[in-house]
Amino acid sequence: MSHVAQDAQVALAVDVGGTKILAAAVDANGCVLAQTRVATPAREGATAVLGAMRDALHATMKALAVDSPWLGLGISAAGIIDRDTARVIDATDALPGWKGTDFRAAFADLGLPVQAINDVHAALMGESAWGALAPTEGDKDAVPVQHAAMLAIGTGLGGALLANGKLFTGAQGLAGHFGRTQLQWQGQWLPTETLVSGSGLAYLYTALGGTLPPQAGAREVLAQDDAPRVQAALAEWSCQLAHVIANLHWAYNPEVLLLGGGMMDARQHWHLQVLQALQDMGLAPNLVFAELGTLAGVCGAAQQIFAAAGVPVRKGSL
Repeated sequence: MSHVAQDAQVALAVDVGGTKILAAAVDANGCVLAQTRVATPAREGATAVLGAMRDALHATMKALAVDSPWLGLGISAAGIIDRDTARVIDATDALPGWKGTDFRAAFADLGLPVQAINDVHAALMGESAWGALAPTEGDKDAVPVQHAAMLAIGTGLGGALLANGKLFTGAQGLAGHFGRTQLQWQGQWLPTETLVSGSGLAYLYTALGGTLPPQAGAREVLAQDDAPRVQAALAEWSCQLAHVIANLHWAYNPEVLLLGGGMMDARQHWHLQVLQALQDMGLAPNLVFAELGTLAGVCGAAQQIFAAAGVPVRKGSL
């Protein structure tokens, strides 16, 4: 069991995805002091998922002896989250029965203040506090990034916006859902997520005549020995991503456009093509890759707790 000093400020956080749940104890330097990872029992419904969250949280609390009280519980989850009430007001099909979940009621017995936030919104706030967007440690003249847009490109496509140093969610929490916008391809309008995502690369590959098993994604495409078709799919995918970035550049004028998600692991296959496509448009936006990886969600959820408690954060060592 790890021990934390009496004057330490520690938040409890949990990030809920379609396949895994990560609970963590995070301090104001962004250091993850303890963590527990469990599978998400998504097919069993919301009650089972909440139970798995509780198990992960209890294991994390047990692993860390905290003399001072926990500051609160921050929750990062897929779906549209009402941050005022900590309720899920709309949800992805990956978590059946998730819509309507009331996190404050579900975890009231912990006796902690509860904050909830969309998972990509959480990732952006984590990166802003302790990751790619945070001022360099020790640089007293560094100015925090005030305006940023994030694209989280994994199996699907999520997004988030930072405006004047604060998360911008819009009137109903919908801002940043860039996957729901539209792109035109081969004469039809499609949700951006259909094209610009891991599953989008598979969609393009099969549309160009390739054959893949059901539910295949980017990994399966990149493993194909049909090099010309794979390269054609990557070229089209990169072009579509460049159009999304260009639209964000003109619509929001961010200082930084942050790229995260599972497709970053394959960026050697598409990054230069995206830069070239942007250059052909006469654009050179400040593209930055996310740094926190799988910890971004819990860090962002913890940041919400520190912000609510008025505790300043600074970039430490994760």
